[in-house]
Amino acid sequence: MYELTARDRERVKRLHEEYRALWEDPDGCRPLIHVGAPVPQKLAAVCEQVENPALMLEASTARAAAHLAMEDDALPITRVEFGTAQIAAAFGCPLHVFTDSPVACGAHALHSLQECFTAPVPPLTAGWYPKLEAFTRYYHEHQPKGYLLQLPDIQSPFNSAHLIRGNDILTDFYDDPAAVQALCGKVADFLLQLVPWLLKLHPPETEGWFYDWSGLWKGNARLSNCSLHMISPAFYADYVMQSDRRVLAGLHTGRMHYCGTQSGVIDMMAALPEVTGMDIDGAHHDPWEACARFPKDKPLLVALGKPDQLPRLLKGDWPGKRNLIVHVGARSIAEGRELAEKLRQASLS
Repeated sequence: MYELTARDRERVKRLHEEYRALWEDPDGCRPLIHVGAPVPQKLAAVCEQVENPALMLEASTARAAAHLAMEDDALPITRVEFGTAQIAAAFGCPLHVFTDSPVACGAHALHSLQECFTAPVPPLTAGWYPKLEAFTRYYHEHQPKGYLLQLPDIQSPFNSAHLIRGNDILTDFYDDPAAVQALCGKVADFLLQLVPWLLKLHPPETEGWFYDWSGLWKGNARLSNCSLHMISPAFYADYVMQSDRRVLAGLHTGRMHYCGTQSGVIDMMAALPEVTGMDIDGAHHDPWEACARFPKDKPLLVALGKPDQLPRLLKGDWPGKRNLIVHVGARSIAEGRELAEKLRQASLS
């Protein structure tokens, strides 16, 4: 099953050094390239994968093997994929299993402001976490040698609070913002218990570094803040940021994901000392402008999202920021391999 060749192993070893250089040598490192391409073989449906760790591992390994075939800068990383609502499920939300889409939250669990204050922090045996532990142990025993295992999705205090409370949380900011803070605080409490437990299941090769999104990152976890797109930067600063900071400080730093449109929130998160790096969506933010504003000592991953961005990079017009990861899509493995090499050469011109 998708064994690494001697050439693959040598590349993976070198790539570890190049990822660390994003932090250790931000001026002398080179930008890294991730290419997303469809795997050539048919994979089991998601509804089958979540019931069978062998099928999930097959799909995860196939996606990682596609990167090996393209020889982009992605590491061969696998993950147990139970979707973005695992924390919400631990707090009592039902999960909805689709045929061929990621598992999602089926309904919110808290129906009143008062419950935001009184809901208990769940134990680590709640929701799907016993199942996740069993799948993780299966991966450790069966995935091919040389493949790397990343943490499952942990979202962020506000992302999960949004699922747990539903869209009512958006009016809670006006009706009782202390309730929002209380619920985010409870999710933060849970994460501060959960992630150390997950790190024992996913022991890092080097302490203080973790695998995520096909790369190696400084810190111990990623927080995903997709739902921040729905609130103002002022609300984030006043009512949500403290929970993020408390989690990342407790985990001894980590990185941030933000796929929304508000650049002000990016600036706030990038400035936090607990944040070691970020990823943003190039469909909403100009990569050149974002790189010019982003802290020099923190890597930035940009997923290209507008038609003019890729041609500009291929012509050699790269942002001045060198500790940059660029993600781009391709229609096939062959196209992805060619594109990765062209971008690599253009980034060095």
